[in-house]
Amino acid sequence: MGKLNTFFLIVLAAIVFPVPGPASAADVTLEWNPVATATGYKMYYRLASASEYQAPIDVGAETSGTLQNLTGPYFFAVTAYNDYGESGYSTEVFANVIRGPVLIRIIEVFGNGTTRETNIPAP
Repeated sequence: MGKLNTFFLIVLAAIVFPVPGPASAADVTLEWNPVATATGYKMYYRLASASEYQAPIDVGAETSGTLQNLTGPYFFAVTAYNDYGESGYSTEVFANVIRGPVLIRIIEVFGNGTTRETNIPAP
């Protein structure tokens, strides 16, 4: 296996956040395409008002992960890693995590910049 080359890690962010309802925090799930030379991935997140990411969440070889109990506007990014190091950040995605599940809105962000929104009833 060679070095971890520079690449574009496309976050197919199925960013899940609730639409207004009773007060509660929400979960955000990120999904991304696998990178052939990667042995693992880290998810990064930060409040929109913060200049730096929180400590990363290492999800191992999984190509998705969920951040729990978030409320407010957040930016998210993913990195890939292997024995040779860690990649740069993927393109950031944004979600304004709104309190309270009545419906779950799924926003998929595709590599070409297009998005698709789906609303489903909360469990």
